[in-house]
Amino acid sequence: MLLGLKSEMFSAAGDPPAIRSTAGPLAAARARVAHAYYGCLASASVVCLSALPAAAQTSTTDPAAPLDFLKTARSTASSSNLNTTSVTTFGGNIATIVAIAAGVVGLILAAVSGKKLYDAVQNENSRENVGASVAGLAIGALLTIIGIIVGATTNFATG
Repeated sequence: MLLGLKSEMFSAAGDPPAIRSTAGPLAAARARVAHAYYGCLASASVVCLSALPAAAQTSTTDPAAPLDFLKTARSTASSSNLNTTSVTTFGGNIATIVAIAAGVVGLILAAVSGKKLYDAVQNENSRENVGASVAGLAIGALLTIIGIIVGATTNFATG
């Protein structure tokens, strides 16, 4: 029925024209060979695809490899410096560096502002703005107090 015999059911279902044609036995044989070729291709594809999982399972992998990898990862993580103690120490060191840098900047700002204020007071014809020098001196002193006195004292007191 499938290989070229006329049937109302298969002709209505949309078989290729070669099967429905009445050109003769040669055309029908040619159609059967073409269909057999496609059938062999489909069968070979299914067989090869079904053999792939079996071929994949015959590999020579060590079943304990994931466990060894996990043990290595855990030992690396336990010896890592990324823990709360090292992060706290690093944060304290950065805070100390920032406090000392602020103290040094405050000291420089206070010194420059003090020099400009001294020059403005000594020279009565000076056009220097005394208010900016006083503000710079106050800000520099505040930075110095916060940076050096509070930062350094806290660092040395807490170790």
